Amino acid sequence: MCSSDLGNASCACADNAVTGPTYTCTAWGDPHYTTFGGLVHDFYGKGLYEHARFAIAPCGCEVVIQTLLATLGRASAIAAIAVRVGDTTFEITGGGEVTIRQLGGSSSSRSLRDGGPDHAHFCNGGCMLQRENRASRWRLHLPGGAGDFLVVPRVYRRTGGFYYDAWLRVARSVIDDHLACASGLCTAGCPSTVMPAVPPLAECDASPVQCYRVPADDAVFAEPTLRNLEMIAKQNVSTRACPSDPRLTGLSPQSQIGRASCRGRV
Repeated sequence: MCSSDLGNASCACADNAVTGPTYTCTAWGDPHYTTFGGLVHDFYGKGLYEHARFAIAPCGCEVVIQTLLATLGRASAIAAIAVRVGDTTFEITGGGEVTIRQLGGSSSSRSLRDGGPDHAHFCNGGCMLQRENRASRWRLHLPGGAGDFLVVPRVYRRTGGFYYDAWLRVARSVIDDHLACASGLCTAGCPSTVMPAVPPLAECDASPVQCYRVPADDAVFAEPTLRNLEMIAKQNVSTRACPSDPRLTGLSPQSQIGRASCRGRV
């Protein structure tokens, strides 16, 4: 089952629906990545990128993690993170402020500045947001025991701004069983050079193809958050949807077949 088959379906499973060994993807500093498969690479893109996307089949839902890469000295760093687990979204911005958005429009917030340990359930199947280690980091437990996502804010001393280091641990069965559907910087190594703004036309309906920026219509962040993040990144944080791609102008009908299907990942 591909994640694209699940959309933003609610997660429904027992707390221990997924068991066994795990893979870990790390992203730290400016930023240095180690993929699920152990490939080490640096990636200096700027804008909104897909960190990971995978399905948790026993829970009937998908997980999508997107990161905003902003300028950090001569390189870049993770300046904000959005995680969608089923029909619940977690936006992590600033120095660890979390906005939780749920289906139906309800929202709430948590902050590392609140101090002390804290945990709250937001999704079915044991999905839990936990503030830990003297309120210095967030850990999001994935449904069904499929893994967890650890996020630690850091301070860039030159500017006083924040960036994030992140560790994503996911059951090997989740990644291995759906490898053809998994994607993101945690799945494949990307060159350190910045990739084009949008994928080639042949891949126009993929969002993004590993190392490409996320089109606006496929963003996990809420629209108001995206606009605020543009000021942090000092650029558009998402690319245009493919139908407005100027490269489509004047092309033959055969070359424009991607126009109708350009709706982000399908």
